[in-house]
Order: sequence, then C-alpha cells, then structure tokens
Amino acid sequence: RVVSGQAAGLMRDAAAFLTACARRLSVGELLAPLCELLHDPSAARLACEAWVALFPQLWRTLTASEQLAHYKPLLSTLQRPAHNKTAGHSPNVVQAWLPGRCASP
Repeated sequence: RVVSGQAAGLMRDAAAFLTACARRLSVGELLAPLCELLHDPSAARLACEAWVALFPQLWRTLTASEQLAHYKPLLSTLQRPAHNKTAGHSPNVVQAWLPGRCASP
C-alpha cells in the first residue's frame, strides 16, 4: 500500500508538472530539445525509433487529401540517389520510413 501511495503521489506531481508546462510552453518549445537530440548523429537509432512510433499517429491526423499531397514529396525523398550511399548503414532513411508508413492505415 505504501508503494501505491508513493506511485499515486508521483503521478500527481508529474501531472501537475505537465499541466504547468502546457500553460507556459508552446508545442515548438516542448519539441525543440527532442528535435536537437534526434539530429545528433550518435542518436540515429533513437531517431529511427521515434519516427516509427510517431509517424503512424501523425499520419492518421491528416485528411485523405493531405495524405495524398504528401505522398509525392515523400516518394521523391526516398528515391534520392544519396540513399544508395547509406544503404549499408543501419538505420537509414528507407529503413526508418517504411516501418513507420507500413504501420499507418
């Protein structure tokens, strides 16, 4: 019972912190540190995992016409010759994009 009481207290504190952050910060300010981390070359695996986890959720928020409008730019990105140079690296753009897209309805 003591542990569950401590856990409940931690959850209340976390909820209060997030509520305070939501009142003071914009989405951009909250995401900026994550973006910096994901652009760090040593965090390639983290960036890939974040993309695979977030892309399906973000894709579902788009309307069908918005999804259609994004297909051409995404496909042209995947077709760039530069990806041939990174084909042997893991993760690479194609390895990150395909699982994220395949998980989207």
